[in-house]
Amino acid sequence: MSSPRNNNNAKAITKAIVTLVVAAFVLHAVLHRSGQPMSVSPARVDTPVENPIVKALKPPQGVAQRNGIGVAVLIDTSGSMTESVGSSGSARRPKLAIAQECLAGLAKQMEQYAQQHPDQRIEVGFYEFSGRGGSAPCRSILAFGAPNAQALQNAAAKLTASGDTPIGDAMLQAKQDLDRTGLSHQHILVITDGENNRGYALPDVVTALANQDPEHRAAMYFVAFDIAGEKFAPVRQAGGTVLHAGNGPELRQTLDYVLSGKILAEAPATPASPAKP
Repeated sequence: MSSPRNNNNAKAITKAIVTLVVAAFVLHAVLHRSGQPMSVSPARVDTPVENPIVKALKPPQGVAQRNGIGVAVLIDTSGSMTESVGSSGSARRPKLAIAQECLAGLAKQMEQYAQQHPDQRIEVGFYEFSGRGGSAPCRSILAFGAPNAQALQNAAAKLTASGDTPIGDAMLQAKQDLDRTGLSHQHILVITDGENNRGYALPDVVTALANQDPEHRAAMYFVAFDIAGEKFAPVRQAGGTVLHAGNGPELRQTLDYVLSGKILAEAPATPASPAKP
């Protein structure tokens, strides 16, 4: 049985604790109202968060640099590519079917150029992009290598159209593969009939690509197929080339211009066969 003295000591201790707690709350309220710091704590250090797009675009280590042209061609295979546009004369055909033929023609031109200029290294990779459930947003049709028109035609014939339009994500994938080639002159050609509506925002991706150092920067070309070129104003503002094609003949002409007037116009000679003065 506890003594009266022990009880009195316990009461005194309890009272002291209550008094301290009340004082702490009063001090907290006063400091909070006065705007003074309520406690002293270690200084907060904010760790910079790296932009995931910039991070994804970091060139791979250990890749030998080579003189030559690398071209990534990206074709939109989203659902809207099933729609029809003018082909030749009054005929209308699905946009994907027209694009498949144009891709084959593009590969044929590149193959002929490579054969006529054996002193110049040129490699091309073809991709399709669309958002389809668990599938990757960008899928290789034909891996980087020397232009092969027949192989591309066979691969392109299997394409189907469905899903969303992840242009930004597709460009990231293509640029990563371009960097792995080590080629000195890089080009990304996008053929699309819709606005980016899935994945990374297109302006963010294009800006990150345009801000890369010159050694790793790729030229960007967008062919707006049956869609207003104004939809890609951020691409143009970031330094990309935006062209419009409203039907099949215009698409063929536009691709021919990009290939012959842009991509191949300043093709570098290999060190073994320097360009003639």
